[in-house]
Amino acid sequence: MFGKLKNIFNKAEEAIENLQENNTTQSSNSENESVQSSYQPEPIYFEDYIDYSNIIPEIDEHYVDNYENFYNALNSNNRQKVEKAISIWKSDLEKYKEQVHKMGPYEGDDSLQQHAIAYFDDKIKNIENDFEPYAEAFLMDATNQQELYDRAEDNKMALYDRINDQLEKFVQKYEDKNSDIGIEQMYQQHDAKVLEDSKDNPLLEPIHGISLYDYAAGVVKIGSNIPEVDVLKALGVDKPQWDEANLIWNQRMEQDTEMTVMTLYSQYFTKINEHPTLGNNGNLSADTASNPNLERLKTDEHFFYDLAAERDAAIEVGKDGAQYILDKYGIGIVDFQAQAVIWTRSGNYSSMITYQMEKKEEYLKQFQNEMGGTIADDIDF
Repeated sequence: MFGKLKNIFNKAEEAIENLQENNTTQSSNSENESVQSSYQPEPIYFEDYIDYSNIIPEIDEHYVDNYENFYNALNSNNRQKVEKAISIWKSDLEKYKEQVHKMGPYEGDDSLQQHAIAYFDDKIKNIENDFEPYAEAFLMDATNQQELYDRAEDNKMALYDRINDQLEKFVQKYEDKNSDIGIEQMYQQHDAKVLEDSKDNPLLEPIHGISLYDYAAGVVKIGSNIPEVDVLKALGVDKPQWDEANLIWNQRMEQDTEMTVMTLYSQYFTKINEHPTLGNNGNLSADTASNPNLERLKTDEHFFYDLAAERDAAIEVGKDGAQYILDKYGIGIVDFQAQAVIWTRSGNYSSMITYQMEKKEEYLKQFQNEMGGTIADDIDF
């Protein structure tokens, strides 16, 4: 995020250098070009502090066009074009400020907004105090034009450094704040936001009466060795309807560039037991009593990461990881993945992933001993 303004700045510098290196050609071409603004304000939208802070560089990236207009006009040696380019440049900066006003404060905090308004105000002053004098010197072929150019660019760069510093401070402040909230609560807030934004989304329309929640619950139940015919009966659909829903839901997940369908699908995996028909209080429920490992997977976080490590180690030595876990613990891939969505969203993820990596090394040694050596021992060099 923080590199965005700098990248835009470099892009503008490259465009300027190209214009100056090809002064004759650009001058000839620009005689027939009109100077006009290309800026079109976009809707202000943000979900979190990262999105919010990104609004500033996204607005400011349009200054590339202002720069190109300005230097094209200079290279045409046409005073009228230069004056028009400068006028459009300042007018666009006023529009940028209007967009910043539309941002509003973030959770009552208007500090970044005020810094951004000051930034664009100072860019207008940079034009009036630096770029306009430079343009006049350039058109008059004055001896001090290089000095004025250097001053204009240096002051512009100082403004860039200042706003970039404020962007970094703003993001860091909310990163520190969110680290105190906890990962689990952040996920809950995010889930609620996605659910709210999903209303009236045509990609979430039920298929043959099968909602995305129904589909997720059905997939988990069938994957848990509950007969498909019983699941479909509980949902009130037949086999052709289920098969078509299965096909279309997967197509929607692939087509959804906003990832809303996939996000909600993952959320529903954590709420299977609450499903009105297929949940614990519905017509069907998984028989976990006959498989204590499955029940333990839901209540013992270390057990889940232990199995994840054992599965990964099995894969590394050439085994089918999913089949290995099913054969040894009676836990199918669907049940395992459904629980993975829950455990990886807990506040212990960072420490538990370290535990998983350590356990994987233990299982690798165990498998290698059982196989009579390491994988490399079986390779002929």
